[in-house]
Formats: sequence, structure tokens, C-alpha cells
Amino acid sequence: MRSLGIIILVIMVAPVSPAMTYQDPKDLIKAATTRPWPGAHYPPLPSLSSEMLEKVASEITASEAVRRAYEKLDARRRNVEWFEGAAELEKQKAVWSLPSCLSHPSDDVHFHALRGLQRLQDKRAVPFLLIYAESMAVYEWK
Repeated sequence: MRSLGIIILVIMVAPVSPAMTYQDPKDLIKAATTRPWPGAHYPPLPSLSSEMLEKVASEITASEAVRRAYEKLDARRRNVEWFEGAAELEKQKAVWSLPSCLSHPSDDVHFHALRGLQRLQDKRAVPFLLIYAESMAVYEWK
């Protein structure tokens, strides 16, 4: 009986990870694309269109592996997890979720996502890549 009490105590005290609290794919997307620390990104990151949000949400809903990978992109997590998430999205050939990483607050995640997109060579990602390229362009005056 004592061991049962210890198990119950451990379950009650165990911390809940951020990933366990997500129900809706749109919550996952928001956690991955919202900057949790102060300040603003420069240049400003592109926002995801409603069409893009729906495509990413569909990938997350359709595949448990994509969902687990996307959970790792939560900006409140550690950067090592972000990189694992991006690599797993590439492995799953998540052609909509991977470009959405370009709205993640970490530039390093952008690099991982861009390399993954380069290896996938799926042309469906090109329209968002153009939006990303335009938003990242920093003009210099001579």
C-alpha cells in the first residue's frame, strides 16, 4: 500500500511539460512562432497566412511524428530540441511545417529549416520562401 502512495505522490508532483498542454495544432504553431523573450526580431519575421496555417495544422493532425517534431519547436524550449524538431520535420517530409519554421524566433532554426528544404527540393515551398526572402532583405543606402 505504501508503494501505491509513493506512485500517486510522484504523479501529482511531476511537472507537466509544455508539450503535454497542447490540444489544438494552432496552439503548437503559435508556441513555435511567438517570441517568448523581450524585444523584437529584426528584420521582422514573415507571418503565416491563413492558408499556410491550415496546411501546417493539417500536417500536424495527420501525423503523430510531425506533431511530436513540431512540439519540439516551442520557442520556450532549448535550442537543441528546436534543431531536433526541424530535423524530424525534414525526415517526415513535412513540406508545409518545415517552411513555417522560418517564422520561429531563432535564426538558427531558420538555418536548419532552410537546409532541410534545400535537401527536400519540394517546389511547393517556393512561394513562402519568396515571402521569407523579401522579409529578410535589409536595404543598404549608398
